[in-house]
Formats: sequence, C-alpha cells, structure tokens
Amino acid sequence: MKLSSPHSSHGWMIVHKPIGMNSTDVVRLVKRKFKPLKVGHAGTLDRLAYGVLPIAIGNATKVIPYMVEKEKAYEFWVIFGESRATDDPEGEVTATSSVRPTHEQILEALNDFKGVIMQRPPLYSAIKVMGKRASDRARAGEPPLLKERPVEIKSFELLSFDGNRAQFRIKCSKGTYVRSLARDLSEKLGTKGYAEKIYRVSVGTFSDSDSISTEVLAKLDKIALLEKYIYAVDMVLDDIPAIRIAGIEKQKLCQGQAILHDSFPIRGNTIGEGAVVLCLDENDQAVALAEMTMGLIQPKRIFQTERI
Repeated sequence: MKLSSPHSSHGWMIVHKPIGMNSTDVVRLVKRKFKPLKVGHAGTLDRLAYGVLPIAIGNATKVIPYMVEKEKAYEFWVIFGESRATDDPEGEVTATSSVRPTHEQILEALNDFKGVIMQRPPLYSAIKVMGKRASDRARAGEPPLLKERPVEIKSFELLSFDGNRAQFRIKCSKGTYVRSLARDLSEKLGTKGYAEKIYRVSVGTFSDSDSISTEVLAKLDKIALLEKYIYAVDMVLDDIPAIRIAGIEKQKLCQGQAILHDSFPIRGNTIGEGAVVLCLDENDQAVALAEMTMGLIQPKRIFQTERI
C-alpha cells in the first residue's frame, strides 16, 4: 500500500467502524484531527454494521466518487424464521415462519442472486424520497414505495449453516443493500429472515488489515496518524492512466492551464481523446486529474500541493 507523503495531510484513512457508531460520527472524529481540511466518507455503513469505512481527507475528497465505484466485499449472517421491519435486529418482528431451508436449497437459491439483479432497498434506509429520508418517513408512519434498482453480485458464497443461522460472503457493486439480500434470499427459500450482523471486509484494494480502530484513532495525534495510517490520494485511481509532470508543466496545471504532453504514460495504455489522466509529480504525488482534449491535457481536479 502506498502511504501519503509524511509532509502532507491529504489522503485516505481506512477506519474500522464499530457497531453502534454512525459513519458521520467517524467523519467527525477524523475532522477533529485534521482541521481545517475537508473530510468525508466513501460509502455509508449502517449503524449496526461494522468494518471498512474509507475516510477521505483534503484532496482525497475530490476523488470520493472513484472510491464509491470500487467493488465491496461483505460477510453477513442471516437468521431464518423472522422478518423485521428494518431487515436487521433493531426492527420489530413483522412475520414469522416455521420453514427452515436445507443446506442444498440455500446453495441452489444463491444462483438466482448472482450477476446483475434488481433489488428493492430496505424501507429503513437513507435513500431520499421527495427530500426526506425513507427511514424518517417510515418512522413517521408514511412508508414510501421504494423502486427496485439494478446491482451486481459478483460472487455469493455460503460459509456456514446450522439450521437456523447462515453465514455468507459476497463481492458486489456499489449500491448493494446486504439487508435486502438477506430479506430476498429468505423469501426465495420460502421463509422469513433478516440480517443479524453485517461486516464490510474490503472496499477496492483496501481491507480491514489496512484499517485503524476508532479507539486508536482517538488516542493518536496528527503526526502519528500521518506516519502510518494515511494512504496516498491516488490509491483509488490505480486503474487510470498516469503521466509524470514537473517544472513548468506542473506549474501550469496547478494554475488551471492546459498543457501539451506527448510522452508515453508511466501507467496504462496510450491516452486517447476524452481519456481521464492522473498527473503525478517527480515525488510520485498526485497533482491533478485531467482530461485529454484536442491533444491537450486539461486539468479537471487540481490537488492542493502545499505541505501541511
């Protein structure tokens, strides 16, 4: 993993979000350490979920959409026999079933949930409906009708099953609701069920082994965090062609000016018209995200270069 420059506060911090803490609580914790830089997260984790939460600091907030697009991996546990209003342990029981699937039935049903599927988000979710969260509307007695949306389940494995409780592992696209998977799989098996526990194992190339706990985060000062826990801004841009710039080229890009750059990229294939390009300086630090336009490298996102 490529760490950020020890002299720069810009980059990614991978935090292990514990159960019971909101994603915004983690953002506030990081903000206190890195004022006055902007801080945001890339992909909400439910309050009852735990695991990898990528936190963007400074320049990294400009590339949050690229992190959001990355593949996610989860492990989750389903309790069969009950459905819950929230599709997790917090909600009240809405229905029960005495039906329990067999190991073989579960394996067969998983095939219907692989690839691109249509999924209806949980009623209690952060999705906005006419400017108001679906969960807030549901709690106010105005449950909205949420539309199905396409998501991709790249792999779906059964890890364990004891007759009432099953553990699964998935790799999936952005926008996938694990609680919905638990609910819909249970329905497919002719029973009821909810997600008892959800663990986000990884986001893109970042796994839980790259993370820092909120307890350690709270104790360490900014300098200690920079030495070990801040990853380079461009870690999330590893699939984008990169070029090396320096001197007057770097100066012009940082001022928002287009440059003529015809050298072969240091990463990726030949850069064609309209291609997004990552510009790195002589120290391998991200300078800008740019676009090839009529033979010129046109900056689109300029990263702050001063040391902090």
